[in-house]
Amino acid sequence: MQLMMALGKRSAEYRKKLVKPLSDCEFRPLQVSAAASSWAATGLPQTFRLGASWAEALRASLGGGTQLQQGGFRSRARGLDGASSVAQSLSDEAVPPQLRAGRRLQGQTMTSSSSQAGSQALRHMAASALGDEATTTTGQGLLRHSDADAKRSSILATERQTKAALAALERREREGGDEDKAQLLNEYRTGPHPDVEVSVEDVLKPLSKAALEDISLAEELLLALWSGITSASAAGGAAAAAADAQSEVLTRALTGLLSGCSGDVAFVHFLHSVVIRCGGSLCSRTLPLSAFQRTLGASQLSGIQALEEMLPRDGDVETAAGGGGRQRALLSALYGGSAALGEQPSMAAVVDQLGAIHAFASKHSAPALHALRESKALEAEQLLARVLDDEETAVPSWELQMASAARLNALEDLMSWGTLRDALRVGMPEESGHGETAQEARLLRTELGLSILEDDQAAKATLDLRLQQAASSQLEGSLVSSARAKALLAAQAISTRKFDDARRLIYEGYDAFGALWPRLPLLAARARHEALSSLPLLRGLEVFVEAPEMTPATSRPLSLLHDRFSAWVDAALAKIVVARSCRDKQAEASAYHELGRRCREAGNLHAAQDMMKRCLQSRERHESKFFAEVMELKLRQGASACETLCGVIQTETKKHKEPEHALRYNLILANVAKVGWERREIAHELAWTALSTCKTLAEQCGASEQGLANARLAEFADAVLRRSEEAGDALSPSDPQQVEVVEALIGSVLRALQLGGTQGGGSGHDGRSECEEAFRQAHERLPRVFELLAVFQCSSPCFEHGVRSVPPWPFLRWLPQALAHLPKVPALLGPLQALAQEFPQALFWPLQLSSHQDVVGDRGSVFRPLWAELQRSQAPIKLALTFTKALESLTHPETIFPQELKRFREAFAAGDLATAKARWASLWSRRIEVEARDISGLVHVEFGQRIRQKLQDLGRKLGLAVCRKELPDSELEPGRRQAWQKLLQELGPLPTSRHQRGKAPLEAFSPWLARFDARGSWLGSAEEQLEVLGQYRGFERPDPRSHARITRFGSQLLVMASKQKPKRLVVLGSDEQEHWFLVKGGEDVRLDERVEQLFGAVNGLVARDAAVGLRVRTYAVVPLLPDLGVLEWVRDTKPLKQIVLDTLKAKDMGDIEAHKLRTEWTKRFGAQPMARYPQITELPRADIVVAFRRCVAAMPQEASLKTFFWRNALGPEAFWHTRQRFAASLAAASAASYLLGIGDRHLDNYLLCTQTMEVVPIDFGYSFGIGALLPVPELVPFRLTGFLLSALQPLAGPLAHGAFRDGLQEVLSSCRERPGLLLDTCALFIREPLLDWTAESRRRGVTDLEFIPKRRLHFVSERLQGRHPAAILKDELADSQVGWVKELARRPGKGLEAIIAGLDDEARAEVYRRGGILSVAEQVDCLVRQATDPNILGRAWEGWAPEI
Repeated sequence: MQLMMALGKRSAEYRKKLVKPLSDCEFRPLQVSAAASSWAATGLPQTFRLGASWAEALRASLGGGTQLQQGGFRSRARGLDGASSVAQSLSDEAVPPQLRAGRRLQGQTMTSSSSQAGSQALRHMAASALGDEATTTTGQGLLRHSDADAKRSSILATERQTKAALAALERREREGGDEDKAQLLNEYRTGPHPDVEVSVEDVLKPLSKAALEDISLAEELLLALWSGITSASAAGGAAAAAADAQSEVLTRALTGLLSGCSGDVAFVHFLHSVVIRCGGSLCSRTLPLSAFQRTLGASQLSGIQALEEMLPRDGDVETAAGGGGRQRALLSALYGGSAALGEQPSMAAVVDQLGAIHAFASKHSAPALHALRESKALEAEQLLARVLDDEETAVPSWELQMASAARLNALEDLMSWGTLRDALRVGMPEESGHGETAQEARLLRTELGLSILEDDQAAKATLDLRLQQAASSQLEGSLVSSARAKALLAAQAISTRKFDDARRLIYEGYDAFGALWPRLPLLAARARHEALSSLPLLRGLEVFVEAPEMTPATSRPLSLLHDRFSAWVDAALAKIVVARSCRDKQAEASAYHELGRRCREAGNLHAAQDMMKRCLQSRERHESKFFAEVMELKLRQGASACETLCGVIQTETKKHKEPEHALRYNLILANVAKVGWERREIAHELAWTALSTCKTLAEQCGASEQGLANARLAEFADAVLRRSEEAGDALSPSDPQQVEVVEALIGSVLRALQLGGTQGGGSGHDGRSECEEAFRQAHERLPRVFELLAVFQCSSPCFEHGVRSVPPWPFLRWLPQALAHLPKVPALLGPLQALAQEFPQALFWPLQLSSHQDVVGDRGSVFRPLWAELQRSQAPIKLALTFTKALESLTHPETIFPQELKRFREAFAAGDLATAKARWASLWSRRIEVEARDISGLVHVEFGQRIRQKLQDLGRKLGLAVCRKELPDSELEPGRRQAWQKLLQELGPLPTSRHQRGKAPLEAFSPWLARFDARGSWLGSAEEQLEVLGQYRGFERPDPRSHARITRFGSQLLVMASKQKPKRLVVLGSDEQEHWFLVKGGEDVRLDERVEQLFGAVNGLVARDAAVGLRVRTYAVVPLLPDLGVLEWVRDTKPLKQIVLDTLKAKDMGDIEAHKLRTEWTKRFGAQPMARYPQITELPRADIVVAFRRCVAAMPQEASLKTFFWRNALGPEAFWHTRQRFAASLAAASAASYLLGIGDRHLDNYLLCTQTMEVVPIDFGYSFGIGALLPVPELVPFRLTGFLLSALQPLAGPLAHGAFRDGLQEVLSSCRERPGLLLDTCALFIREPLLDWTAESRRRGVTDLEFIPKRRLHFVSERLQGRHPAAILKDELADSQVGWVKELARRPGKGLEAIIAGLDDEARAEVYRRGGILSVAEQVDCLVRQATDPNILGRAWEGWAPEI
């Protein structure tokens, strides 16, 4: 601090006056707001209470969680109106007497004596605040009240406060003002002698003193000073030389601090932050890398961020100090730091970066590191040994260090203890951050493994020596320092019966953990989890030491996702030591079993086989789990035929007669037989018989076993049916075998749903009980049951019998599917009626939609029993119908009128006079004759009057009597067609309503909504209460009693600027929260609902094994009518477009130079936008790439998403965490968007949560491949432009390596493993096609309305199978109705095919021409290359902004 202040004093700016007239300053009152966010509390701050001291109340409120805010009083959703202080925002009745005098003074007009009045008010408030007892002010001094008076006063005050709050709320809503207002009370002198003059010195001096007491403030102040000095050096000018000298002083100081750093976390964090602020431009180029690496252990995440910033920018490798060598060394250090944190994606990204710059000297390094990443430890170890033994190639030291560390990891995964010991003796590479602690644990693990598993005497002697050294006071703390190492050494002490030494080491291990934990970054989840995983190990040993005669209970289960393989080894070795000490052979066998299972899952089959042999040799009694693991290992090895293994299992099964044991062995037999059937080695009958036997045996067991058996049978039955469908064999109810399989599937699914609520024993995958896991699988298979019932109606009795015992709530998730199948599957009526009885408001909205004539046609009678059931359940049907009409009136009439008029025109043109008359009557009553209605507001009344007048004028002109609701048949005669055509043509353009954008009063659109007030019905009947929409999700049993009810509506609408002008509506709930919704009229939001449902299915597939944040952010969508719906407003989000504009400080896209260049370039090819792109598409690749990269280069480097993240992050750790969440959510959204063919991903259709930095995809109008059918087709699978990629740099590179690729691969892999769930969910599009799809079928002249849905879902199936993305897109482009697109799509090997497949790249062309099914890794690589190809992005529609 002293150095920085001394350098700052040398600056000419240090004592310069900061002259800013106070008239230019913005003053806002500091107000106190309650922490609870309640719309009901916005009228009354809870700080003030009648009859209490103001100071006491203030202190109590602050202690209770109130917040001091700058600006107007605000709750989470809305704030006060134009009141400039708390006191002014209250009525006289609500203001405590202590403040009334001050309030009266504040209300007066300030004159020359205003300061005296203000002083009197302050003195009055201070005097009141100093009183210790409750007082109240009267006109003549203070009067003391009794307790009874205080109680009465308190009750009256509460009533007055409530009335005042409600009155204030109503007044604000009527006035509609919610902006802060201020009144200038006095003017200040400006010019050469202003009232206030402040210098930099005046600001820095008090800040420097305060920084001595606050380490966070000190760090920010030092960083600001450092940045100011270095930025002055970079700016140039007259003072540049002096600034350069100061910068050189700082650089030397930083170098010295790094070299002599003691490891203090706060100090190291500051040094890392300095490097991050400076980046690669100044001192970071000359910093000693070895010294910097030694600081990583104190603050890992900030150190990794600093290393990233030290990397040279694109195209700056040669100009960096040390040339490319320094970049290689930095990447090597990043690899070590990421390895210390266990961040596999970052490690993979570093390897890819090193490969991209051809940094590896050995040809085996990159393949070896990739093999280790893919859990191919044996292959990786062999390749790494070649790298280390290569004497012909001059391998640099950093590469040898990486190879040595990676080989040690591979040997540890292989459990090759002898080879690992030899490698450790040769030399232990220094790992960044945790070098010493990681290596000491590894060394002890190696010796312990040799001692326990291989009875190595040398290892035992070494461990005994280490134990003696650890007990020596001279060497205590210098040899074994980590908690894990102490636990391993304690295990050795237990094996030699040295319990006192073991107890001491265990307690030292706890102390070591306590010392390490505060040093770990708060957001480094993997490193913190690894540190925590040593505690169960220490605790298990401690329990045994305290009671050596007993085997301790099973400790916390390890996680495949978070725990490294070494943690499993440590746990197994400790269990083996304890079991041998207790002479418990079964516990020892269990330890071998767990370790063998983990070896098999990690791909180490040799070690797994060795562990299973030990397991079988050690066990004292037969257990099915051991036998099951042996069979899993045999299947993985593939050495034995499945039929042979089935024979062995059948022999073993006959030995067990107890139902539970026989069930387990039959499940093993079914599993092996199923694998044999999948490999087409044996028929399905053996597995089917075994599973049928399991179901029978399970009835004699508990709920857990029953759920497991039913889930396995349903899974196999579904697989058998799907194989028949894939083979081209249509499912037929006349086939008795298929009927048997279908009924078995239906019965098993319903039985598993019935058992789902019971608590089962045993544990399934990821800690779930087997019964819960079976319930989840059965719940996901319900849409498949609906599909099968539609074909096998003969199986309806089976469904009706089983569904009677199933709770109705699991059907909530699949309500759209159930209602769509109801006309053909009457058996669904039972569970839907049960839903109507128990959850009527969950069923009402989907039922209203499905009963609509445009959806169900003439089959509406099937829904009458459900409406009758809703009537009996006292559901608020009348209120809900009125609410729907009121929401419909929020749509601007000029946006919906043309659609209704078009329906009339189509019916009239088709000669369907009855339908035409009905549609005209509906149009007249809904859009023209609205004067007498209170549901529709003034906007609709004025529009109806203008249209009516226009119809009268046109009717007189053309001789048509159209100004009436009921059209006579004479007006629709064929001879009148020409007159009607003229009338409909001259009716446009339609008049424009008011309130086209921004805020609008609710009453102008719907007086009914504006006057709605259900506060008096909170304790009334159910018919008077309407629940807030979107509270039924169907993933768990809902509790309607806890649901929020609609109380009122906010007085203001927010009109969006899009074509249909949707409105944001604020619903005030009974939970005192504001619920924001977007009301969309004139659009079919069923597509949004179904896409969100599919997103939920994708999240379910990846939730069990996914990393943190790997999910698609979803929101509630409630369709009310075919052209009306309500969407949940996603709070705390910004569109990407707005973030781009804010980052560049631009008003619109036209102000961005890159976009301006792109637009100007496209205009060279024609004035008409649609005429440009045929020419652009036929340009050669070189021209496109050059032009596109020129536009991209015009984007300023600092205008990136990464810059936005840094501005919103509290520090390097927060930035790292938010970037990881962003990468994971972007990967999940991209994968789901690709699978569902979602296009039109422009900058407005991605929201970014400003709290978590998660991506929120919205607006799915161009889904299921429709983007390829646009006039300018979309050729990318998802959006992955430079602006998005900038957040992942520098490690991601141009091909998005690292976390994004890993997340994309994980989501696609999970979905490809279980494609049935997504396909069954998508089947709804066939049963209930969208209106747009039906209209498209009519335009194309397709009589089969299911043709287009089946065609589009066929492409979804191909994406799930893994067909090449470019091949699928080529087939989609062939369906285009645009002439030039169809022409270019027909050119084999040229045109669009060459562009999307990248045929000018030999590697991409080879993969494309090979055809067939791609692996998940190949599919991901093809998608990323297609999404980032400048040859494709350069031909994209200019409004899509591919350059950003």
